[in-house]
Amino acid sequence: MGFSAVYVHIPFCLQKCNYCDFLSYPGKLRAEVAEQYFSGLEREFILWQKKMGKNIFTQGENITVYFGGGTPSLMPVDLVAEIIAMVRQAAVSCRSTVGEITIEANPGTIDKTYLAALQKAGVTRISLGAQSFDDKDLAAMGRLHNASDIKEAVAFCRAAGFDNISLDLIANLPGQTVEKWLSNLEQAMVLAPAHISCYGLHLSENTPWGRKQAAGQLLLPAEEVEIAMWQRGRTYLQQMGYEQYEISNFAKPGSVCRHNLNYWRRENYLGLGLGAASCYENHRWSNVETLENYAAMLQAEQLPVAFGEELTDAVVLAEGVFLGLRCTEGILFDQLEEKYGTNIRSLYEKEIRQLAEEKLLLVDEKGMRLSAQGQLLANNVFAAFLPE
Repeated sequence: MGFSAVYVHIPFCLQKCNYCDFLSYPGKLRAEVAEQYFSGLEREFILWQKKMGKNIFTQGENITVYFGGGTPSLMPVDLVAEIIAMVRQAAVSCRSTVGEITIEANPGTIDKTYLAALQKAGVTRISLGAQSFDDKDLAAMGRLHNASDIKEAVAFCRAAGFDNISLDLIANLPGQTVEKWLSNLEQAMVLAPAHISCYGLHLSENTPWGRKQAAGQLLLPAEEVEIAMWQRGRTYLQQMGYEQYEISNFAKPGSVCRHNLNYWRRENYLGLGLGAASCYENHRWSNVETLENYAAMLQAEQLPVAFGEELTDAVVLAEGVFLGLRCTEGILFDQLEEKYGTNIRSLYEKEIRQLAEEKLLLVDEKGMRLSAQGQLLANNVFAAFLPE
């Protein structure tokens, strides 16, 4: 048993957004820093190969790779290509393959030449951080692009031969109405992306907007408005031919994000780079969060792990249940019982019955899934399965 997915964190961006609490270093990136960081990524992967040998990937698995950030599209293509080549070579030695390869990109940071080089390097999927089609909202968020840049970026992707294009949008922005949210979705539909992710704004106090919210200086839409955005947006996207396959994700047939499905199915995944998280069966860990510590540990031939924990079987099982419930298809009892060796229906009989009575779960003989109301109250549902 090995990893099914590889996440590569790129912690560099041009400017930190007002809502962002991801690990990233804003500002102009020097070429030597990028090269040093990618050299570290390669060294980290080699150390994992030495540790796991030919078991780094599951035999026969179709491995996914995801470059996230930060802004990965700031990276030179040749460096991205080297990581892809390393993963592919390792996959061959494990008798597995590499399929979906995604890179996140911000509008305004890509052009046709860059994208064509990415495709040649093996990238199959582009995830664009659009966030909004309202220029005023984009400026308030601290984004460096406007709505025209989004449209241009999609055109560049298509000209370079990419069909699998995803757009990220954020709902529940300050001052946003249901009508404005639907307008964002309508403008996204004009671009006909294969995939669209719709995230509700949730702020950390470590961000400029989070501090403003804590001080009562940032007014977000009322809860009923946020619910209406989700309900009407979901209906609209389904009418436009997009399948909701996870709480926040919609795709045209055949265009689901396979990498994210690995997370929701609780498969083993390897995170490379600063702050990257990994999971392998009952083990979970994350990397150090400073460039200095990352480089120093790798130089000493040490895996750059800062935190690790051993999960109990009860926690692993609970995660398998509630992560699976994030997907609209839900979970099949037989599949989870085979994977975890536990009778789900008997173990969680009380919780399942109560959630079904509250109309948060739809349950039949084969499995269970969240109802529309259950998706709105998903965290309440998930908490019911966690061990005390």
